[in-house]
Amino acid sequence: MELQQIELNEEQFKANRFELVSRLADDLAHEIKNPLNAIVINLEVLRVRVTRGDEKGALERAAVIELEARRLHVLVDRMLQLLRPAREEASGLALDQVLEEILPLVEAQARIARNHFSSSCAAPVFVPVRRDVFKFAALNLFTAVHVRLGEGGGSLDIDCVADADFVRVNVRALPFDDAPALPAPDAAFDQAVQVAAGLLAPCGGRVLVEPDGAAILLPRGASV
Repeated sequence: MELQQIELNEEQFKANRFELVSRLADDLAHEIKNPLNAIVINLEVLRVRVTRGDEKGALERAAVIELEARRLHVLVDRMLQLLRPAREEASGLALDQVLEEILPLVEAQARIARNHFSSSCAAPVFVPVRRDVFKFAALNLFTAVHVRLGEGGGSLDIDCVADADFVRVNVRALPFDDAPALPAPDAAFDQAVQVAAGLLAPCGGRVLVEPDGAAILLPRGASV
């Protein structure tokens, strides 16, 4: 099913971007704080191990600190990328690359809610859409589908497939076996879908609503 599109001017796009970034920042606050706490704790353990001459134990703690620092770097870097000025893509946007910029944020949201997360993308394809427009359209849609899992929880699955003319990005919410079925889409879900559709319409993109989620349909651009 395809919902009626709404037109978004630049000011409405900026307002939606601010609202979405604020929500992500609030959702990810604990996910960013946890690595910092782990780094502080493991630094103290590392100090003790070094003092005792426990080389193996010190290296183990250093590996944990490195892992947590990388996790923190990815989340902060992806958030900062949402705030940077748009980069124009001359010949098309590499879909797999731009998905890599936002999927860590979506995965972190799923992890906070104790939901499973999986993603896959076909071979690199290019689509004629602005980088910031696609990112915020996709984040609106991914977040709205994830919210439908509710307290029962489940799995959020994202994948993209392509043929000669179009690229389809699917996002599905699959409840756990013992969880209630997905609730019917509400007004907030419909609005998120309409915003995503409005953002993508100028480049020929569409948003489809499925029983278990939604999909973005984009025309293929020229490869670079």
